[in-house]
Amino acid sequence: MEARGSNVRRFEIQIDIKAQKEKVWEALVDFESYPNWNPTLTYVEGHLKSGEILHARFGRARNLTAADVEQVEEGNMFVMSRSLIHPYLVHMAHDFELQEIEGGVTQFIQRWHCKGMLVPFLWSKMTTGMLKFERFNRGLKSYIEGH
Repeated sequence: MEARGSNVRRFEIQIDIKAQKEKVWEALVDFESYPNWNPTLTYVEGHLKSGEILHARFGRARNLTAADVEQVEEGNMFVMSRSLIHPYLVHMAHDFELQEIEGGVTQFIQRWHCKGMLVPFLWSKMTTGMLKFERFNRGLKSYIEGH
């Protein structure tokens, strides 16, 4: 799940959802419904459009975290990114991608591309945080397959 470079790391998690890709996309981008199913990102505000900024709350945290929307391919994927402290120290891009599989199943993939001088030193802590997004995946699957 991770690729090593000098200061670059990658991480990926995925889940198969028994639903058409359009239905999964609709739930994924309906930020207002997140509190109903998403234990990881309990609040998201903003417009899912390249160049915009989304503000999100992780779990029960008090503060919102800002992320730049880098890319949106309607119905297929979107990419957000943010830097910690300074882009040269830690910069993370987070992809949310949908792929159609046979039989009306959609694979939901989350990928992180992390680079910066501090990434090798923080990688263990970072992956622990990324693994919490497995709850996001399971919540999305349950929410969609239950409707």
